[in-house]
Amino acid sequence: MIGIAALSLAADAARMKNAEVISVETVAENWVEHNETSNPICDSLWNKELDKSFKNKRVWGSGATACVFGGEDESGTTVAIKVGKPTESIAGWRAECGEMQMMRMKACKDGGDSMKLHEEYIPTCTMVAQTSDKKSNYYSMHAGGTIAYRNLPKEPLDLGQKKYIFAQLVASIYALHKIDFTHNDLHGQNIVLNQEYKLALIDFGSLKTIANANIEGYKRDSNAIWRWGAVVFDCGESSEWKPDLPNVKISKAERKSRAANFKKCLANNGASAATLAAMQKMTDSCIAQDVEQHVAQLYNTDFVQSALKPTKKRHFPYSKVAGCLKWDDATYQNHMYGVEFGNHFTCSTTPGWITSRKKKNGKIRKSAQCGVAELQSACFSTKKAVRANCGGGLDMRMPCENIPDGTGGTFSGACLKASHPAYKVAQPWK
Repeated sequence: MIGIAALSLAADAARMKNAEVISVETVAENWVEHNETSNPICDSLWNKELDKSFKNKRVWGSGATACVFGGEDESGTTVAIKVGKPTESIAGWRAECGEMQMMRMKACKDGGDSMKLHEEYIPTCTMVAQTSDKKSNYYSMHAGGTIAYRNLPKEPLDLGQKKYIFAQLVASIYALHKIDFTHNDLHGQNIVLNQEYKLALIDFGSLKTIANANIEGYKRDSNAIWRWGAVVFDCGESSEWKPDLPNVKISKAERKSRAANFKKCLANNGASAATLAAMQKMTDSCIAQDVEQHVAQLYNTDFVQSALKPTKKRHFPYSKVAGCLKWDDATYQNHMYGVEFGNHFTCSTTPGWITSRKKKNGKIRKSAQCGVAELQSACFSTKKAVRANCGGGLDMRMPCENIPDGTGGTFSGACLKASHPAYKVAQPWK
């Protein structure tokens, strides 16, 4: 998936520090960062129709085919808006945006505690669309902070701020684990903070369930807690989790030594015996590469809980789940179907779905493609003589518009047959 969630842009754009943090997609685009209300290139891309949805726009970044703007949405929340030319593929944007929105709905399904955590630490994509004149593709996402976690050693932090940052790191990862997701890519730029050191996680392109999560390397979430915890408390290199290098493998003995040093560092910074026990359980599982990462136990310690600041503000609200805590199972399922399949079409209305074949007796036989009952979906093409890819279109990470159709191009979109349970949210082909 493309890095739609890498919109690590903040409300306080004045503190932008490097192009990697503000770039939405660094691949195939040379981004230039900005902090200005107007820019000739970006002004030409901004569609006036967007003024209906976003206020106070300012240019945050520009590339060869797209620009990123800061603005406020209808709820007054600061968002980053990427606006691209029609040549920009909207299918990938929709796929990852949908996956993030589904994650928010799963948090709601899990209950009020999960919702509060996600609204506090997990930005989400709020919209992906094309303007009515079909001249602009765009999406918006909650804006994260501009301070990359890896740059925290440059910040003048006191002990209270260090504890607050560490507690938020644990809480944000716990928020994902609580609904059976793991991040799997928590390098020093996918954890960001604003000027008040309010933390958020970004870039969810590597999401996996806990059972399928990375169990080793920097992509293991609990390794990130160990690694970045040692960084924020200035524990020293000998206390940090360290990855294996191409020619050097870190022994278990050394990892245990590093874990012991990290525990001493936490103790020196006020961690209780119960907190240290929970931390050791987590670092032991890191060293053993267990599937269970023991983040919940650490989250519930006094060291973490006492450092978290209560807040009445919802930092990352998502209007489409308003009232979701009261949804019944059917309402919840319909909303999930809408996010996952709302951009699919009904197969029977797509071009070429009904094929014609002349029989030997001269009669014309008409039949629908993908006639096997078990096949409930397809990737279809608007090109003549290109048959549908039966069964395709059900994996959000593989949108049909990105799948080769055998002619040098790609399929036109995804469709659902009437037998699919989400058929009622699919659209007729226009």
